[in-house]
Amino acid sequence: MLRYAEALAFFGDQVDVIALEETDNPKQENLRGVQFCLTNGRGNNEENELTYSVRIFKYVFNPMFFLVRKNRQDPYGLNHVHNMQDVGIFAVPSLQFSGTKVIVDVP
Repeated sequence: MLRYAEALAFFGDQVDVIALEETDNPKQENLRGVQFCLTNGRGNNEENELTYSVRIFKYVFNPMFFLVRKNRQDPYGLNHVHNMQDVGIFAVPSLQFSGTKVIVDVP
């Protein structure tokens, strides 16, 4: 996926990648023209039902809020969702309502 994103950026497209964070990486970073936004990862160290629910809520909805906010600031012409699992599915309808074309790529 990284080479695909770098190729798009090389040809002048704005490319944002939303990925799960790893402990030692910065939250936002621009590598070779690709803007990475790292959202909270999903760990297995919840102490009770409340912390579990809060973490699941953040895991699912942070990427959606990021995409909606970015789309309002600078509307996307096309959004290509890879490996959407639980996360990307919530952002797709909000992007479609704003007129953004969406490609859903589920392996």
